Amino acid sequence: MASVDVAVIGGGPAGLTAAMYLSRADISVTVYRTISPPSQIILTPSLENYPGVDEIDGFTFSENLTKQARKFGALIIEKGVTRAGKTDSGFLLTLEDSSTVEARSIIIATGNRSRTLDVPGEADFM
Repeated sequence: MASVDVAVIGGGPAGLTAAMYLSRADISVTVYRTISPPSQIILTPSLENYPGVDEIDGFTFSENLTKQARKFGALIIEKGVTRAGKTDSGFLLTLEDSSTVEARSIIIATGNRSRTLDVPGEADFM
């Protein structure tokens, strides 16, 4: 069974930013993220309200965050967490392939999903 100091559950902007700052502080961190469904930021065609960024598409923004987190030492695993439970020494995570990981600490940064109203004609305005 694998063991990590800090496990970040979610690979969107919040999770990657947490991983970057932890890594810069010399704290070992592993990010667990799923490929599907993608982070909401990846589906954003134009991001203009982020400090220091004039305009960028969401996919490129996410790729830049990923590169930066890796540059500082974060490990990014392309597997989602399906279950997290407390143990005496931290947390036990179950990944989507049924493997398990022990973590001393976790950060849950799973983001959100857009919700629809499910009314006639809504898709015409999306």
